[in-house]
Amino acid sequence: MNPLQSCFVLKSLVILQVAAVAAGTVSSPQTETLWRGAFEGDSLYVRASWIPTAGSSSCFAFMGGNLLDSTEVRPKYLDYRIEDARARMLIRDEVSGEDFGVCVDGLFVQSASWRDGLVVTITANGWGCEPAGDCDLKRHIYIPRAGQIARSEWTAMSWDATSAGLIDGEVDDGCLTYFMTLGPEVEDSTIVFAPTFSSEVREGDVQERPVSDDVSDRCRRWGAARKPMRVDLFSAPNGGSPTQKLVRAEDRIEIVSVAVRADRVASGALRPVIFLVGVDLNGLRAFMSRPTLRKLGFELL
Repeated sequence: MNPLQSCFVLKSLVILQVAAVAAGTVSSPQTETLWRGAFEGDSLYVRASWIPTAGSSSCFAFMGGNLLDSTEVRPKYLDYRIEDARARMLIRDEVSGEDFGVCVDGLFVQSASWRDGLVVTITANGWGCEPAGDCDLKRHIYIPRAGQIARSEWTAMSWDATSAGLIDGEVDDGCLTYFMTLGPEVEDSTIVFAPTFSSEVREGDVQERPVSDDVSDRCRRWGAARKPMRVDLFSAPNGGSPTQKLVRAEDRIEIVSVAVRADRVASGALRPVIFLVGVDLNGLRAFMSRPTLRKLGFELL
């Protein structure tokens, strides 16, 4: 078969595949090698299974998207797996399934040396995320030279394993969500991003951290109106001598920040613990303790 005939046959196969997908015919899964690397004298591969889709079966249509060209073939990824040179499967994850919640039409892979092993980062681009519709989710997989493979949950956070810096993230504490630096740690078979401080912070230091935009709606005064109450107010995040303030039921109190103290835990790491809560009291910026705010009606705090 000459090159011209080969080109014609290939083009015909593509046309037939497009027609079959557009007609709704179930297509057989295809296998794609997304990444190949070397580790400990062996080859590693990240391979994925996907099916061709078009029109209403595509991931874009999954979110109600209007495709200008309904015959355009787009992949829908079903899973990925990491294999060694002997085709031994080290790990496998399904994507685009009901449990995953997102219809994935793009998978990308990066790798970096980390600790005594390798981190492989899988980025899934898909549709079905709230509230934006489309999103990128990442899963980090740590393959050590010896020991158990660990992986993170799927997350929207971006972690660069080649950088020693901390990651900007969030911490949930009661109804409060505040911005905090996070650091990767391995716990058994899981990579977690634990709240932590930079190296210059010492035990007992206090830092003020802003809360996320939706905290004021979640952390608010509930229940019946309360009688006027005299409470302690602090002017600085690290406390000091308080002043007394009479707070009435009609006074506006909005939570705007938290003051976190660096406390030492059993592992030796420094972890943030909420020391005081920053508030806006009728336009006055101050700090209150959590017990005081609970007495004022912030029951979920």
